[in-house]
Amino acid sequence: MKYKQYVDYAMHRGKEYELSSDPNTGDYMLLSSDPETQCEGFVPRGWLPGEYKKVVKTEEVESVYRYTLYALYRGLQFEVENIKDGIAFLIHNGLEGSNEAVAIGFKFADRWYFEKHVPMEDIEELRLKAKPNKGFVLPTAVTVEQIVQFERWPDEER
Repeated sequence: MKYKQYVDYAMHRGKEYELSSDPNTGDYMLLSSDPETQCEGFVPRGWLPGEYKKVVKTEEVESVYRYTLYALYRGLQFEVENIKDGIAFLIHNGLEGSNEAVAIGFKFADRWYFEKHVPMEDIEELRLKAKPNKGFVLPTAVTVEQIVQFERWPDEER
């Protein structure tokens, strides 16, 4: 599965799906690109060929969580906003650590928000971290933190 920033995921019957919500009912909408999920009650998303959805009640979902990509750059950890054309767009948010970020070239963008474009060859490590949404616990099948191999991470905007 290709993980996207700022997208929620859900565990449903032991499988991980990208998550949205039904605009009409507010129920959860599980999303998949696997045609085999039609056997599990998923239906085609009419306007997106090759994409499938299944609306489920909130109580049918085991967990809801989000992945965030972090980069280790010059020994410090920063959130990765996106990666495009071999350049990682790193951000630092908050007062704590802002002096260190500025010292290594991060520029002020907004109140306690700093940013920097960094060539991927200068990134020491990428880590994907999972965090449960409020009211949920992270399922045991999901690794809380994992190192991402550079060649497995697509060079594209997310």
